[in-house]
Amino acid sequence: MIGSGPMPYRSPLTHATSLVSLHAAVALFGFAGLFGKWLDWDPVTIVLGRTVVAAVALGLWLWVRRAPVLRPTVSLAVSGAILALHWYAFFAAIAASSVTLGLLGFASFPLFVLVLERRHRRRPWRTVDLATAALVVAGLALTVRELSWANPDVHGLAW
Repeated sequence: MIGSGPMPYRSPLTHATSLVSLHAAVALFGFAGLFGKWLDWDPVTIVLGRTVVAAVALGLWLWVRRAPVLRPTVSLAVSGAILALHWYAFFAAIAASSVTLGLLGFASFPLFVLVLERRHRRRPWRTVDLATAALVVAGLALTVRELSWANPDVHGLAW
């Protein structure tokens, strides 16, 4: 109809395919953790290997699709450096403690987004933000049997 406004977005995914996609993503993250534990490599080597494989795969995909290549920018380089540091910390946490704690720490990234957003955009902390941060930290602390620096699980959570 004319004048009825834009059509609402309809996802091509059904409820069932969305659930399958979600479970597949969780399994792949878990497998990445197991992969990091099984390999007897340091985290830098693992991250470098993942980066090379991803770059080659992305390059091939762009070549097959004849898509334009992104031009390097400072913000793209900074984003890449943050992602590399993030993955390094993930694999260092797994090497220091366990896959479980590495994945729990990895899943706490919304806390870091909250903290970085407050700092970067100079937004004041709200009570709900502080309560959320406290609950995340308390939940992670409960996964450790002994809060001592001698405990490797604390090293894993620190990463």
